[in-house]
Amino acid sequence: MNRKIPFNIVSLLLIYALLVLPLVYTQSITAMNSAELLLSLASFYLLGGAILLPVDLGKHLLPISHAALSVFLGALLLSLLLFVIPSSTVLFSVLLIVAGVVFFLCKDRVQITAGAGVPTILAYVLAILIMLLISTGDFTKQFTAEQIATKCYTTDSYFFTSIVASIRNGSIFSASYEVGSPINYQLLGFFIPALIAKLLSITSHQALWGLTLPLYKLLAILLWYEVFYYFLRDKVTRTNYLFLFLAIVFPVLLAPLHPMYVLKGVVKNFVFNGFGYLTPSGTITYPISIILLLFCLLLFAKSDWKSRKLTADKLYFMVGLSILLIAKIPIYVSFMLFLGPILLKRVLIDKEHILNYLGYFLGSLVISAVVFKLTMGQEAGGRNYFKFGYVTKLFGDLYNRNSDGFKNNLIIYGLILFTYLVWMGIRIVGLVALIKSKIPLLNEFFIGAVISLIGTTTMASFIRMELVGSKGNLLLDGTFNVDQFIRSSFYIITIVGSLGILYLLFGAMWKPKVVKGVFIASAVWCTLSVVCLIYTCKLLMPDDCKEIVWYKENTQELKNGKYNDGLIIVNPGLNYYGIMMAASDIGKYWSAMDRHEGNLNSTNRNEYRWHLYKRILEQPNETDLAQIKNEGVKYILSTPEDSAQLRALSVAFPQRITKAGNTGWIYLVH
Repeated sequence: MNRKIPFNIVSLLLIYALLVLPLVYTQSITAMNSAELLLSLASFYLLGGAILLPVDLGKHLLPISHAALSVFLGALLLSLLLFVIPSSTVLFSVLLIVAGVVFFLCKDRVQITAGAGVPTILAYVLAILIMLLISTGDFTKQFTAEQIATKCYTTDSYFFTSIVASIRNGSIFSASYEVGSPINYQLLGFFIPALIAKLLSITSHQALWGLTLPLYKLLAILLWYEVFYYFLRDKVTRTNYLFLFLAIVFPVLLAPLHPMYVLKGVVKNFVFNGFGYLTPSGTITYPISIILLLFCLLLFAKSDWKSRKLTADKLYFMVGLSILLIAKIPIYVSFMLFLGPILLKRVLIDKEHILNYLGYFLGSLVISAVVFKLTMGQEAGGRNYFKFGYVTKLFGDLYNRNSDGFKNNLIIYGLILFTYLVWMGIRIVGLVALIKSKIPLLNEFFIGAVISLIGTTTMASFIRMELVGSKGNLLLDGTFNVDQFIRSSFYIITIVGSLGILYLLFGAMWKPKVVKGVFIASAVWCTLSVVCLIYTCKLLMPDDCKEIVWYKENTQELKNGKYNDGLIIVNPGLNYYGIMMAASDIGKYWSAMDRHEGNLNSTNRNEYRWHLYKRILEQPNETDLAQIKNEGVKYILSTPEDSAQLRALSVAFPQRITKAGNTGWIYLVH
């Protein structure tokens, strides 16, 4: 095996420039953490390159794509050190030692180059531009050193930051926002920002939103270009810059139409970034899932499945598919539904041996179950059951039709089909091109995409998902989230539809007039998408993100170390949840908000704590106040919503609760 680890210095520096920018902008940069970031990225790159050596992707990917993927894989693996090394100094030292050992073992295989070539630079620049286009609404999160506690951000923004704060301290079973309770979430996307936050001694917020999320987006954009190029590499070259440009922009700018605005004729909202249109943006779980999906798709196409020979491509595909489950369940399910009919077609029609596939897919399920069990400390109960009419009700409400009665349901299902066709938009042309393609795998992609959409729609038509408490009471109805399964299938359609259009433009032998017409239509569509996306982003920009005095005071006191040596109770209302989670790097919390309000993942322990604290506020008594003291609580942070109640408590029970010094919002528990 004469494979090399292509270590490209220019690509490393380009990734470094992307990640260091938020530190420079927020003046969080120091000579020390700047050097640590560069050395860390180089270590990630080297380890990731060694991990990729068996599948030999270096000869298939651009230097920037291979570098970004190597950094991602290396950082993901090294992030596991967080659970055994508490000191950031020791962690950084071990990181360099691991990189040194890898270099020593692979020194004959490391191929260091400086120049990256025009295609690499162009792909990087285009990927950055697309990333900026889909990230405009996130800039207020990404380009701040600390997360401001106002209603300018969603609950998820604070919740995700607190998950990073928990993991950076080596725990997934004791969340920093709710000490003693596990993190009830899919964690894969949070390991890398936790590692970066620990290494650079920066806030969890900045590590997540400012450094890691742009890296995820960049890699996802580069990978979909690499997938397109892999399938059409016999038709185009790396220096076909028109193909490079279209391959990067199509999955974003071939956006779906908005069915309601189409009917209303509102042109400015004609194309939209919404349901059925997943880009690597939004919550942190989507971009990392898209990375894994594209990585698995590339390995699935690259593997020789007709042979029973055990290969690294197949093993890596199996592992990648497995860990996709702890990244985002809806994308995992949609991808499995996508692959299922492809395998059935190969076994039943092409007469391939099922044993060529069975072991890898069963192995992925086993690994998925083990990893899921290890990383999900679900303490709250869940119940999933079937109940007819969810999707029909959803679409009935969309079109103002009653979903009762068989006839009305048939009409609504017809409207669902119409809506899906509108959402697909010009991507339907790509799906048709896949059917007529002379590349068998592209034909299979059409089958897989359609079955995936049908399967997820069927699931969403019947399944209900609920979170229940210790006594069976309903904590959270998550049924509406089943639309994520449909959206995930639409993302797969986005990828295969874009691939189909690129095949039509660059690989098919259709009539020149047809190809020219598709090119013009695509150009017009993309132009309209850019205009609409910019318009939408302007609407999403928050109007008022002023800091609030209680948040600044509490955070400053915690930073000074005065009130962070014990557990803290906090009971924020919907507008004040940031008081807890934005300061999760410097405080440990005992109680969280009412989960009915905040819509966060709950636990049985949280339910108990919430009701106990609620009794203290509404019906205070000596027993309950003594109970919170016995559980280790030392401080209470009040908000404008409960400040009057806590002030009254300090008067009625001065032996149990008093105001802390000259602070405005902090109380001591005795």
